[in-house]
Amino acid sequence: MTEEEIGRLHEDVSRAARARAILDDDMVKEAIDLLIREAQEGWEKTNAAAVDQREQFWRWLKVARRFRDVFQVAVEHGEVARQMLDLEESERKAGMI
Repeated sequence: MTEEEIGRLHEDVSRAARARAILDDDMVKEAIDLLIREAQEGWEKTNAAAVDQREQFWRWLKVARRFRDVFQVAVEHGEVARQMLDLEESERKAGMI
């Protein structure tokens, strides 16, 4: 693995830590949960004939979920990067590299 690749893996690990801190923040959790709940409730309670309004609630719901998912994906990428760095270190110590 090149130094550049190792640098990118370290960056992914760092981003994952920041993303995890955001996802674990109680205020952020509450805000995301509130947005999702309100969008879901709005969509469910809106008359089926009010297509534009229902679509707006649906888009709001999708954006709130996507916002959360962006951070979750960063966490997952960081976990994989950490495993790759650990493997690289193990191979170096064993003289395999």
